[in-house]
Amino acid sequence: KPFVKGEFFDQSKVGQYSIDMASTGYFENAIARPNAEKAENHQVPIEVILKPKPKDLYKLGVGFSTDTRARLSADWDRPWVNLDGHSLGASMYLSDPRKSLSLDYRIPKANPLNDFLNYRLAFKQTQENETISDASSFEILRQWGATSEQAWNKIAFLNVEHESFIQGSQEEQTTILVMPGIAFNRTRKVGDIFVDWGDQQMISIQGASKQILSDID
Repeated sequence: KPFVKGEFFDQSKVGQYSIDMASTGYFENAIARPNAEKAENHQVPIEVILKPKPKDLYKLGVGFSTDTRARLSADWDRPWVNLDGHSLGASMYLSDPRKSLSLDYRIPKANPLNDFLNYRLAFKQTQENETISDASSFEILRQWGATSEQAWNKIAFLNVEHESFIQGSQEEQTTILVMPGIAFNRTRKVGDIFVDWGDQQMISIQGASKQILSDID
């Protein structure tokens, strides 16, 4: 929480606490408010009202466009897998030229908003522009969240990708890429609810090498 017992009361910190709890994805409603009626010795207790999200959340989408023709998408999320706050989610997309399926498992660390470990497994099939491609990937990502607005989120990740593809009349080719990487990002702003100014910055580097199990550099 953004405040500690004994410090001067600041309504903006209480409001930010409500926003942060709602942003974790665990709660359908999250409200923090001062309970002045129970104040003692000039100390105001903070009352927290939480309504957890349902065990499972589903989204379904259908559509049609000239490039994909009919398409279908579906998402499934389980915000609470266990008492440690682990979460699980899956996404599916189906159309004539493109099909994909992904599965994510997130483990929160010090701060569930920006400090976490994430595992991702994904499959993708593409048939367009004379290219037929089947790709699968597995990624491990660890983010150490910033502790202040001016600080940077630090991210380290490893992505392993396998792809088999046919281009035109050429023979089928297969590539394996093992790509470690690091990234730094931060978002700055002036103002809380009504932001007067802000910017977002990101620095990222990722690569593959034949000397580290990859087929190409």
